[in-house]
Amino acid sequence: MPVASQALGFLNKRGGRMGYGVRVVGILALGLGAIGLGYVLLGERQATAQRSQPEAAANRPISADLVVVQTKAFGEERTYPVTAAPQRESQLRARVEGRLVELAVDVGDRLEAGQLVGRLDDGVLRATLLQAEAELAAREAEWERLRAEVRDSEAQLERAQLEAARAKLDAQRSAELVAGGVISQQRADLDRTTAEAAQRAVRSAQERQKAQQQGVAAGQRRIEAQRALVAQARERLSFTELRSPTDGVVMARTVDAGDLLQPGGAILQVGDFAQIKAIAEVSELATGALTVGQEATVTFDAIPGRVYSGEIARIAPAARVDSRLVPIEVRLREADGLRGGMLGQVRFAQTMAETLVIPQIALEVGGGRPDKAGAAGKIFVALSEEPGRYRAAQREVVLGARRDGWVAVVSGLNAGETVVARSSQPLKDGASLAASLLSQVNAQ
Repeated sequence: MPVASQALGFLNKRGGRMGYGVRVVGILALGLGAIGLGYVLLGERQATAQRSQPEAAANRPISADLVVVQTKAFGEERTYPVTAAPQRESQLRARVEGRLVELAVDVGDRLEAGQLVGRLDDGVLRATLLQAEAELAAREAEWERLRAEVRDSEAQLERAQLEAARAKLDAQRSAELVAGGVISQQRADLDRTTAEAAQRAVRSAQERQKAQQQGVAAGQRRIEAQRALVAQARERLSFTELRSPTDGVVMARTVDAGDLLQPGGAILQVGDFAQIKAIAEVSELATGALTVGQEATVTFDAIPGRVYSGEIARIAPAARVDSRLVPIEVRLREADGLRGGMLGQVRFAQTMAETLVIPQIALEVGGGRPDKAGAAGKIFVALSEEPGRYRAAQREVVLGARRDGWVAVVSGLNAGETVVARSSQPLKDGASLAASLLSQVNAQ
């Protein structure tokens, strides 16, 4: 350094006249001055570098994941809560009044149709049956007596008819003999009177026989009526034997031995779990898109990861008055592992329309994520300026349904345009962009 050299020369010239201490002090002062000058030069270089960094950062493009707007078969797929239930449920109810003597099954027991499961006290009904059978026997005996009388009247009628025929011939013969003067008129009149009396006896026998036949017919009807009473009493007696109404499993038991049951009182609830149905309640506004036979998939909270397939078997003709929800019955094709009352979710297969879609995360880049279909959202569109370089342009779009990380775009975009899905830093309108390695800009 020139200044330091000159100073050092000056000290050397005056070295003879100055002492050693002065010479050392001068050397230290020169060293400190050199160090200070170095710090000044270094600070100027750092300041120059710092002034150049913002200018370079401003010109550097922002790395962004770009995605081409595409069309997909898309639609809103909603789920509805469901409850599993057996395809068929039956209740065993008391059909006659009586005290429960025995009930041999409990909840969870498997039953077969017609299986004897319990009994009611049958004392009163058995006595009623015996009384009805005794009355039937008495009426049958009375009917046999009436039939015997009819047979007697038939014999009497035959005898009367024979007597009438003989008396008629005698009267005819007497009339001929009177004309020939063989017998007297008095004898002929007697024979004629006898023939007339015989005819009256025939008519009387006929009327008596008719009345007896009517009695037999009435007796037959009384017997038939009594036989019906006997059959009814026998059937009521059979009601004291409690039998399962269907194949299935006992779901509920509501009585115990010793209880007094009234006709219609519930005893057991039996469910046939050979086939399971899922019951959903759907808004009346959504039923227009559902039809009988439509495919459905059901999942249950108690069996995670298992998906059951089925179809809509029945749609209720009216909504519930209190909730305005319409019960929908889905018949499942499998029942493995299912129990009545399990809770789950059902999805109904729907026809999907081709729709413009973008990733939902593109809404976050734009500054928000509207939750409702039909709402407006903001995104950034990447406008190509040169190969690999783009310019960000913020745009407002109207959104539709969402599913599986995608959102439908109702308006504001065209197929083939490029949107920003992610960016390395917040974007502003007009920012310079560079496509990242994850970009899908080549898909167009």
